[in-house]
Amino acid sequence: MSNPDANETEIHRGRDQRVLRVSDPAAGPLLVKQGCPDGDLDAARSALHNERQILDRLRGLAGCPHLVRYDPAIPELAVADFGGVALDASGLLGTIDLEPFLVLAENLAQALAGVHGRGVILNDLNPAGCLVCPSDLRVQFSEVQSATTFAEERPGFDRLSCLPGPPVYLSPEQTGRMNRPVDYRTDLYSLGATLYALATGQPPFAGTDTLALIHAHLACAPPSPQERAPWLPPPVAELILTLLAKEPDERYQSAAGLAHDLDQLRTALAMDQPLAGVRLKERDLPLAPRPPHRLYGREQELATLMAAFADLTAGDAQGLFVAGYSGVGKTALIAEIHRPVTLGRGLFISGKFEQFQRERPFLGPAQGLCQLCQLLLAEPEERVAWWRSRLLAALGPDAGALFEVVPELQSLLGAQPPAPPLGPHESQVRLRALLVALLRAIAAPAHPLVLFLDDLQWADQPTLDLIGALLEETGLAGLLLIGAYRDNEVDAAHPLRRLLQRPTAAGTPARVLTLASLTAGDTTALLADMLHLPPPRGAPAGRRPVRQDQR
Repeated sequence: MSNPDANETEIHRGRDQRVLRVSDPAAGPLLVKQGCPDGDLDAARSALHNERQILDRLRGLAGCPHLVRYDPAIPELAVADFGGVALDASGLLGTIDLEPFLVLAENLAQALAGVHGRGVILNDLNPAGCLVCPSDLRVQFSEVQSATTFAEERPGFDRLSCLPGPPVYLSPEQTGRMNRPVDYRTDLYSLGATLYALATGQPPFAGTDTLALIHAHLACAPPSPQERAPWLPPPVAELILTLLAKEPDERYQSAAGLAHDLDQLRTALAMDQPLAGVRLKERDLPLAPRPPHRLYGREQELATLMAAFADLTAGDAQGLFVAGYSGVGKTALIAEIHRPVTLGRGLFISGKFEQFQRERPFLGPAQGLCQLCQLLLAEPEERVAWWRSRLLAALGPDAGALFEVVPELQSLLGAQPPAPPLGPHESQVRLRALLVALLRAIAAPAHPLVLFLDDLQWADQPTLDLIGALLEETGLAGLLLIGAYRDNEVDAAHPLRRLLQRPTAAGTPARVLTLASLTAGDTTALLADMLHLPPPRGAPAGRRPVRQDQR
């Protein structure tokens, strides 16, 4: 410690860090986080460095820790001791009354509004990371090591590998298994799960099975909190369930809007007025205009994609290609089946090609297989061992050759002997055969695999040869290969055009969907939804095409 006269008590110890409650004569009561000498000090240093940067951004904000000192050499970070207890250890979960519930919920919402106002996403909001003073219900967010800034929003961010336990308070988009970016509204879902636990004594979905919890967050409606807490008035239950909407667009769009409604409910209760008279979400606006994540004018094309996925019980791989100009919405359309695939116990992986990286063989498939490794490694240990055994049996003694294309595969398969050296052509043939074998071992009607490859107009020849081999392969059940390309950049001499004209295992060329531009009516509906306005009267009926980027 910086002060040898300080008294310290260890209150928590993790793998790489410990937390001390310190009475420092010079600095006052502190909470000190230190790297554990027997842990990974580099990991602790990195986490504490991120926390320091976030705390600097949140400096002076009510509901956030006050940074006192930071020493990267130890490493150590000290904040002023708020004096509260973690919400999950406060004795309030499931025992709180309505009035203090509304006060505490409003305090949490106001604190979160302040965090979001500084451009910070907590990413890990849960009862263990919320401190509360039982005497006056003041709150503070004690865990900000996982926090990021708005500029770091990520599509498909998968936090499962860094969770200390089951994903009980994780938002659906944080699982990495739905077509949604992780933005500040992930905190609103987690706050909803926290308020659910505060009211009922248990989270919306509980258990230790990670995959079952992921499926619940993605597909299952939580029991109404009134079933577990009958004292909860219907408007409050509705507010909690709104926060727990699967789609971020259907939740509260701001913590400030949530705090306003909680204040209105608390005021109505204090004045002995019916809470049913409070109209929710009237003051709820997003922090910035953003396009909704639903599709416009693509119902028929989406139905075709869903039908192709439903056909994966057939004996051969399915191939479907989507063509159109840049910005017409190819990527948005295809990504829309990500969540249905996951709900069907399938896996959705994707990769894309770059105009100036055509010399890199298998660039797109390698990106998708990297995601596949991450998804499989997030499964329970016995399931990971099952996959490892299955893949090694399918790949044989040359499995190690794939590490040059998909280095992440080594984490799944373990160290493998080097494959015998071959010439350039023979090496490409071997890699193609191994990739086909890998996908054959993964895909099955019981757990289908969707591989989406974007910007195929820039694909390398080895990848096109791989696609041809997959589409001609017989008995490869459970694989749906979807490709997207700019048809104005693929002329008759382009190798992709020739590939699309070749017969597949079914004896016919692969199916191609060509997307037209959005109509004026579709664009009007999109803009109205983005600005939270009703569609104008006499809106265009959709006759005139309009270019609109839905990617």
